[in-house]
Amino acid sequence: MRKLVVVLVLVAGITASASGQAVMPPGPEFKKADGKIAPPPPFPDLVPEELPKPIKAPEVKPLPRPYDVFEVVPDNRGASNPELVGIGFFNHSNRELVLEVGERSIRIASRKYQQLRLPREFVWREKDGETWTTKVPAEWDGVEIVFKK
Repeated sequence: MRKLVVVLVLVAGITASASGQAVMPPGPEFKKADGKIAPPPPFPDLVPEELPKPIKAPEVKPLPRPYDVFEVVPDNRGASNPELVGIGFFNHSNRELVLEVGERSIRIASRKYQQLRLPREFVWREKDGETWTTKVPAEWDGVEIVFKK
């Protein structure tokens, strides 16, 4: 004995005929001038006449560094310790600078400078500011970091 399993699906008015075939609901007929039935025209809201133009992202410029870096030219005298180089912090601004250089905290008054001997690569930042890593090339004897603002 066979069992008949009937599954009913109600999707957008689709029904099943007695033979199990899907039957679309009746829709409007579009007749041509010669009397033949034509397919319906496309829905205007689904087929745009013109695609929207892409939105151009705004250009993002990196923030300028708050300092400039200058090379310290080798003086050919030979450094006593080639692992340490001369680093000069020059404050050309109208405010006092508080810098954290490695583990040290240094204050530099307006229009003053501070000289340090540091490894060729060191990390520093202005207090509560962005952290910077400075790498001194092997052919340089050091760098001078100049604050203008």
